[in-house]
Amino acid sequence: MIIRKSFFFLFLLTLLLFGCASGQKAGESIINEIKDGNIHLTLNEKKGSFSLFYLSNPNTTIYTPLFNSVEQPASYTSISVDGKVSKLGEKNFRAKLVNKNGYPAFLFESSSVTVTQTFAPVMTVNSSVVNGIMVTYTVQNNTDKNYSVGLKISIDTELGERRGLIPFYLDNREIKSETIAEKDSGYMSWVSRNNSVSLMGSIGNPLDYSHKAPDYIHFANWRRLYSASWKLRYSQGRSLSSDSAVCYFYEPSVLRSGESFIYTIFLTTEDDVGLYHIIEPPEPAPTKTETIPVTLPVVEDTVFRFNIRDIEQSAVIQAQLTGDNANTLILLKLQDILNQFINGEIDLNEQDLVDIESTINRYR
Repeated sequence: MIIRKSFFFLFLLTLLLFGCASGQKAGESIINEIKDGNIHLTLNEKKGSFSLFYLSNPNTTIYTPLFNSVEQPASYTSISVDGKVSKLGEKNFRAKLVNKNGYPAFLFESSSVTVTQTFAPVMTVNSSVVNGIMVTYTVQNNTDKNYSVGLKISIDTELGERRGLIPFYLDNREIKSETIAEKDSGYMSWVSRNNSVSLMGSIGNPLDYSHKAPDYIHFANWRRLYSASWKLRYSQGRSLSSDSAVCYFYEPSVLRSGESFIYTIFLTTEDDVGLYHIIEPPEPAPTKTETIPVTLPVVEDTVFRFNIRDIEQSAVIQAQLTGDNANTLILLKLQDILNQFINGEIDLNEQDLVDIESTINRYR
């Protein structure tokens, strides 16, 4: 994958973070799908699983699955609590469909922890329509005990399994056999593609460093990953045997009483920049008892929301990609904002100008 060096392509248009509270507010209808832009997300409450499809042929409204979610449990999430491993949606963690801040979500409750899995539509930088989702897991410890908690997210990929195709790409590196990408490896994303569609997954969370990054991502044969209760013994160079999968590993760490862990991954179609902005949820729908589909509105590119912290985070991300000085990039970004303001392209209030001046003085 080619990473563009110009920061102008990397400005994040909007930033929306999730709180830790979950549940359904009065007046909200529970939704079990998102159908927007080129993606169709469906949620299966009985299985506690989700499926993601891409509109590969707009003229015939044909949606192509981006990973295998039909065969149960081809793609799944497991949680480790004090060494006991359970799959979300099965006996110890049954799923309940809820709304969380206007987005569809699963609620998995046990006697030890509560897991909320939230789905939000996203657009990558070079896409003009919704082309993926952000999946956020919030693991809350509501007891008076401490637990050792970890998460494992396995995705049964199929797009790169045909003869002559490459199963995976790590940035621009071809992955044809069993491989591990550590969290400090410098890779930004992985891609699985065939001749017509692609699936891109994030490595780490480019929007919020408070969210836990995966300790490593394991590319291996699906059966090998599935057969391992938790960690699979790494066999470097071993064949994927035309049945590939990718697995995110968040190793167990201490989750203290009353605290929470947040894990986030992005699943989108391929983008050579690979950064994202999140689509805002709609206004609460009238109270209804039936499940209804909802189309989420796209935030117009003309909307500008000034926030110094967003600018700084954007510059840090760009510096990691290019090796440039983050402080210099922050100053360039602020200069670009001032140029847009002078040209009448955006509006800034007095406080915005004060914040820009004080930030420039800090980094100059």
